[in-house]
Amino acid sequence: MVADRVEQIADVVSSAAAVDAVRAATILCVDDHPDNNTFERRALVALGVRITLSRSTEDAQRLLRQNRYDAVITDLGRGLDRDAGAQAH
Repeated sequence: MVADRVEQIADVVSSAAAVDAVRAATILCVDDHPDNNTFERRALVALGVRITLSRSTEDAQRLLRQNRYDAVITDLGRGLDRDAGAQAH
């Protein structure tokens, strides 16, 4: 089962020294179809990463003004704008 594999991967990675650096990190994930990366998010959460989801550039900009994130992961093409994630607004 995929969920079991995600937990196994998280267990292996969590034994690495680098995990201390990402534990309690906060990541903003911008994707108009967040279900496409559910397993990746679950693996990060299993490592202690806090994730905030945003479905649009506008919402992501609002969240970035209001909060501090250690990283932003974005889907490059959202909706009709195939370059949405690569443009700085």
